[in-house]
Amino acid sequence: MLAVLKTAFDACDKDHDGKIDFTELVAVIKAIGAEEDTSESDLQDAIKTFGDPNTGKIDFEGFKKFSDDKMMGALEDFEDDNELPGCDEVYLLTVFDKYGKGKMSVEQLQKALTLAGETLDEQAAKDLLKKYDSDKDGFMTYDEYRQLISQEFDNDD
Repeated sequence: MLAVLKTAFDACDKDHDGKIDFTELVAVIKAIGAEEDTSESDLQDAIKTFGDPNTGKIDFEGFKKFSDDKMMGALEDFEDDNELPGCDEVYLLTVFDKYGKGKMSVEQLQKALTLAGETLDEQAAKDLLKKYDSDKDGFMTYDEYRQLISQEFDNDD
């Protein structure tokens, strides 16, 4: 479960400074599927209690303490699972679309698929991007990503 939390935390840390703000914390909570068990007030309290109230950010250690303290019930269902229940393809694209252009790079695609429960190395992500990048711009759009998910992973039961 710690790996799942770390993956979600890192994926939502948009400026890659090792800390997340309130908006990024909300994204992490949605990514791990704990939004029903975690209120906005809980998240604000988490930053005040476990983070730095001056910057309004929480680092991973603080997030772990918050998770241990508040969210263990919400996370028990997938303790040994590597898949995040809140990660559907629409949500993942918005998390990894850093510039709001509806596209993901190879690195972002790899992280999105990892959060969705598909572990790929960089070369495999590059191969998938090449295969599904219909406009050949080097990025994965929502439609391309949706096609990839439906053709490559939906029948993995």
